Amino acid sequence: MSENNSVIEHEEKKYYPYTSEFSNEDGEVRHTFHFRRPQRSHLVQIAKAGQAKTYDMTGEVLAQLVLPSETAKLRQTIEEWPALVPAYADEIFKHCGMGSVFAGK
Repeated sequence: MSENNSVIEHEEKKYYPYTSEFSNEDGEVRHTFHFRRPQRSHLVQIAKAGQAKTYDMTGEVLAQLVLPSETAKLRQTIEEWPALVPAYADEIFKHCGMGSVFAGK
């Protein structure tokens, strides 16, 4: 996949680049996908999935948020590298406010 680290506009939505980098026995692995900002409905889908299906639903929500031309590649990549589901979700949801609240002093 050619890497494009710029914001992409598609159907009046902005898709931002998120890159996962890690090393394994084969060397350096790097994946970049463009995701739009999650809406409340995406969070509700994950919450309603129940604990047993949270992982699968999170993968489905990522597929809804990714740039449409990258959907098939994302599905293939998370099938091969399942730990990318929570990694991408964590970073994407941080950018819409999740995990950014701290107790005051």
